[in-house]
Amino acid sequence: LIMLPGNSINVERNKIDGYISNEKPVIITVNFIPENIVSDYIYISNVKRYLYWNQNDIFQNHKKIISSNIKNNSDNQNEVIVSFSKLIKCGWEHLDNSGLMLLRLLDRIGVTEIAIAGFDGYSYTSEGTPNYVSDTLELSSTKKDPIQTNTEIESMLEDYFNTRSNKNTIVKFITTSRFSGSIKTI
Repeated sequence: LIMLPGNSINVERNKIDGYISNEKPVIITVNFIPENIVSDYIYISNVKRYLYWNQNDIFQNHKKIISSNIKNNSDNQNEVIVSFSKLIKCGWEHLDNSGLMLLRLLDRIGVTEIAIAGFDGYSYTSEGTPNYVSDTLELSSTKKDPIQTNTEIESMLEDYFNTRSNKNTIVKFITTSRFSGSIKTI
C-alpha cells in the first residue's frame, strides 16, 4: 500500500483502515507520516519534506527509503538509499513526482500488487478542497497551475503503465483520485 499525503487520507480513512485490516499490506508512506497508521517504510524523495520531517522522532527511528538527491550514502541500518536518476524520467516539468518515482522503484524490484491511497491530484482554488492531509504540507507550486500539474501527472502515469517492466502488476486506487478514471490499465 502506497500512501501519499492527499486529503483523501482524511476523508476516506475507513476505506484505508479496511484495506489494511483485510489485506495486511506492506505500507509505504510517501514524504509524510500519517496519524494513527504505522507504516513499514517512509519513502522520501523531496528535499523540503526531508528537512521538515528530519527533526521528528518517529521519522528518525523509522525505516526509510531515501532517494539519492537527498543523501548519497548512509551508515544507518534503517535507511536504504535509491538512485534518483534511475527513478525519474525526462520529458515533464515535474519529473521528480514522488508517487511516480516510487511506482517505478516498485516495478524495478518486482512488486506484483500495488494499492494506492492519497494520490488525489490537485484541487483548483475555486473548489476549496485541501490538497494535502495537513495544511503544513501544502506547496505554493501546486496552486500555481493545478490543471497543468494534473495533466502532467496523468501523462506520467500513462507512461508508467505503458513502459513498466512487469505488465501484470495489479495497481489500484483505494481512495478517490483524479487519475483513477483516466488510466484504463488499473
